[in-house]
Amino acid sequence: MEAGGVVIQPVDEEDAGNELSCRRLAAVRFDRNHRLIGDLFSPAVVTDTRTVVAQNRMDMLRKQAQSLSAHQNKLEEELVKIEGLRAEK
Repeated sequence: MEAGGVVIQPVDEEDAGNELSCRRLAAVRFDRNHRLIGDLFSPAVVTDTRTVVAQNRMDMLRKQAQSLSAHQNKLEEELVKIEGLRAEK
C-alpha cells in the first residue's frame, strides 16, 4: 500500500442507482420526521386531563352549587331583614 496521499476510488455503475434511492429514502424520512415533530409540538394532540371530569363528580359539584346558592339566598334575606330593623330604629 501507499504511504500517505489521497486514494481515489473508482465509481461503480450500480452506485448511481443506489444514490437515487438513497436520496428518495432521505426525502421520505425527512418528511416523516417533520410530520412527527409537528404532531409532537401541536397543542391539539395532547388532551388536557384537567378538563375531564367524571359524571359523579359533576353531580356532586351541582349539588354543592345548589346548596351554596340556597345558603346565599338565605343570608341575603337575613341581611335585608337586619337592614330593615336598623332603618326602623
